[in-house]
Amino acid sequence: MASPPADAVDRIAHPDKLSHLPTELLDSILIQTWAEKRPSGPINRALLPWYDRYSWKTVSIASPADHAKIRDIVARRPHVRALCETLRINLGPDLLSPTWLETVLPGFPNLVTLELNDLSAAAFNRLVSEQQPHLLPTRLRELTVYCTTGTLKDPYHPSHWKPVLDRLPELIDLGLDLRSIETPTGRIKTKSTYAFPQLESLYVALPQKGRSSALTLIESAPNLKALELASNSPIPDFAGALAALKEPGKLTRLELDADPKKGWAFPSELSKLVKLETLILDGQWQRLSQDDVDALGRLSFSRFSLGPATDYPLKFLLATLRNGRQPNLKHLQFDNIKAKEGYD
Repeated sequence: MASPPADAVDRIAHPDKLSHLPTELLDSILIQTWAEKRPSGPINRALLPWYDRYSWKTVSIASPADHAKIRDIVARRPHVRALCETLRINLGPDLLSPTWLETVLPGFPNLVTLELNDLSAAAFNRLVSEQQPHLLPTRLRELTVYCTTGTLKDPYHPSHWKPVLDRLPELIDLGLDLRSIETPTGRIKTKSTYAFPQLESLYVALPQKGRSSALTLIESAPNLKALELASNSPIPDFAGALAALKEPGKLTRLELDADPKKGWAFPSELSKLVKLETLILDGQWQRLSQDDVDALGRLSFSRFSLGPATDYPLKFLLATLRNGRQPNLKHLQFDNIKAKEGYD
């Protein structure tokens, strides 16, 4: 039997040319290709490291099946955990137990972003406990927590979050939705003051009933550049939250999520946001009148966005523009547009 030509042997030994490209070029090609459609697996064994790095950079665990799949892969290939930079967990309070947190989180040492949804009260208490210094990876830069807090009094109070932030020196983005009907009323009273100068971005879901220290938490972050506020109250206290800002002149991005009743108006405290560049509205604002939104017209932001499923009458914006306001407005983004397919 005749031997195959030398070039055929070379093709068999080197079935692809991608693997031999410079690393930087190969990175660029694969990132752009996989950005459009997540790959189901590596093209070949030689490209497995690139596939791992891409597919494990962001991990979402939203069901027991997801958890089982990831657990099995990690058991066979434990090194992939170190590739994960973003971890989003939404398993529900029955599955997301304190033991689960203690078992899983330390296994992802290079996490930069962590999102914990629907934590149980017990798991939340373990998260903020001073007895768990190694529970959260120390490289975290973004932490978002949505949960019920059980009988924990005043869960937004900075005293609960100081031990967490002290252990996370690189954390700059904190998001908290701790609204719960089980939360005892009343605030923690203390003469101690708290400061979290490392925080640059903060999301706070304001409680509807009872007094809380959510505003105290905002006040404790003097270097905020971005603030996101959410409220399910018909009269959201955005005025109080904005008044709590230590340095309102530093804020460049504001996002508001609410469903205010007729007669509520955007607060005058907005006028202190002299460096505001981006304003984002989410929720239902259709009950307001032109006078109610007048405070927005006095701002000089350059980017205005409406989030998905948001109802904000654009006649308000048009009236503002016709009056010669918003001279710096350059970017509009509407994710709430609905239209029938086709045309008449």
